[in-house]
Amino acid sequence: MGLDSQSRHVLEQDARLAPKEPSLLPADLRAQTRERSKRYGLAPEKVGRVEEYAIAGEGGDIAVRAYQPAETPPETGYPTLIYFHGGGFVVGDLDTHDGLCRFLCHHAEVQVIAVDYRLAPEAIFPAAHDDALAVLDAITMAPVDHQVDLSRLIVGGDSAGGNIAVTLAHRSIGRDDVMLAGQLLLYPWLKLSPAPDSPSKRHFGERNGLDLASLNQFALMYDPRLNWENPKASPFFLSDLWGLPPSFVASIEHDPLCDEAEVFAMRLAQQGIGVTWRRYLGTIHSCAVMAGAIDQGRYMLEDAVQWLRGACH
Repeated sequence: MGLDSQSRHVLEQDARLAPKEPSLLPADLRAQTRERSKRYGLAPEKVGRVEEYAIAGEGGDIAVRAYQPAETPPETGYPTLIYFHGGGFVVGDLDTHDGLCRFLCHHAEVQVIAVDYRLAPEAIFPAAHDDALAVLDAITMAPVDHQVDLSRLIVGGDSAGGNIAVTLAHRSIGRDDVMLAGQLLLYPWLKLSPAPDSPSKRHFGERNGLDLASLNQFALMYDPRLNWENPKASPFFLSDLWGLPPSFVASIEHDPLCDEAEVFAMRLAQQGIGVTWRRYLGTIHSCAVMAGAIDQGRYMLEDAVQWLRGACH
């Protein structure tokens, strides 16, 4: 189907507000992303408690923001989603995804630990992925301190954050200290290469909110060595998915990344992993972050909430 009226309106408004001379500077791109999140994001849901703290990583302290559904945690700790924001490894932060994380926390009744991993080009591959592992290690070593029930621990993210979540889940296979209960993948960017090597990239790689030129720019910033087929950077190329946890995979019709998300979901199912897959029609990449303006983004988050409830309650 064609673009729905809400998604078309967002694209038209973005075009009107776009700077006359687009900038490639990361600082400018980040500022634009923050403004876009404020313009289209969800109104903040009330949660029981929000706590910010830092976790030590090889590249320095990693800021996290923990959203808790109640002021008093259960004795065993909260069911918890470790969440990695999208933004092409270059933009996005705790604030751009605040509304999304609050929504999941409040409606799914889970703790959401949002991770402010290092961004490119200041920190290149594998910095973001290493920060994710450092956060998981810290939580598994001291679950009581983080108020986490390790038997109900899920990783997730949108776009580039979905990439980080899959890679982290794969690195966790066989660990003695934790067995993940699931992975939540919202329109994940699983293959860094921007080559038009799929129908969705060819059909939706321009004028749909995320274009192949932007993918190329972000991929070059995060992995300038161009090792884009390394499964550690592009989990689409993982040869063996056995051992990954049950998964929720959301794809978007008018998204150049649609096909790779759906192929990945199919491969998970073929290898015997429980998969809930949903395609959201008529809308564009990052709709979950724009769920205040795009109903399909809210529907996606509502479906994610139902899956989270089934996975960890």
